[in-house]
Amino acid sequence: MNWKKNEKASLEIQKEQDIQLILKSLQFRFTGISNDERAFLLTGDMELVAGIEEKSKEIEAYFTELESNPILERSEIEAINEMKDNLSVYGEANKEMVDTYLGGEPQKAKTIHMEEQRGIRKELEIPALTILLIN
Repeated sequence: MNWKKNEKASLEIQKEQDIQLILKSLQFRFTGISNDERAFLLTGDMELVAGIEEKSKEIEAYFTELESNPILERSEIEAINEMKDNLSVYGEANKEMVDTYLGGEPQKAKTIHMEEQRGIRKELEIPALTILLIN
């Protein structure tokens, strides 16, 4: 009977570690998106926009994986939903930034990236850090 308790505790620890790994991966991909945006603003290379889209799809998969974790508490689920909402807003700002750049207004596109998107990035990271600290 004691081994069952140990096995259950071990599984919970593994699930918590999985959550932490996913959150770190989310932040890594999100940082990659921001880096790709800056590189795009400097070069206009459309391959960077394709890379941003790919990273965004990876982030969506991470959220799906997070949501399927049965040990998440209500506060963690709320933080994840807040992160998803912020990422959606960030994606819209990203599209606006790219469209603005391609429309011949690179300075305005830089302003969108450095001001509007920067604020959204900070809002996105705070819930992730909260979840990491809770676990």
